[in-house]
Amino acid sequence: MICMNKKLISLVVMLCIGASCYATPNDRLRIRIKASEFSDCILIDQFINGGHVSDHTTIPTMIFRGTTGTFSVRSSSKSLANVILTYACGDNMSVTFLSGQKHLGKESSYKFTIGKVLKIQGMQVDLKSSDDDLQAGNLARTMYWTFKDGCPCCA
Repeated sequence: MICMNKKLISLVVMLCIGASCYATPNDRLRIRIKASEFSDCILIDQFINGGHVSDHTTIPTMIFRGTTGTFSVRSSSKSLANVILTYACGDNMSVTFLSGQKHLGKESSYKFTIGKVLKIQGMQVDLKSSDDDLQAGNLARTMYWTFKDGCPCCA
């Protein structure tokens, strides 16, 4: 029994060491999505390329009005994570947007965040991206998406 426990412990240690080789802390991208004060939002579609949802988080399927949903994505060992999400909010409002990371150049190890609204209907979306967390030692880049009711052409 003792021999079996030692083998099991050795296996767990090897798995942990192996897993840490595939993702470093600065490969993590935190995404925060805030719904408007007037509309709840429901996740309609999701697509993740080059990574996976991580750190015991999940993509928010429902974001209630005035609240924020947060999750993290970790890049794979071969490519950087890109996430495309579609949310429907309130009456006839929706947004599809891309959040991800990109290398500064082909030979560069420095990564920066990318965000783009791909499709929008009846609402406004603001994006702020921060590498401030890097200076705080957190090593996570954060993207802050804020949904707002109405469109600029309707105001």
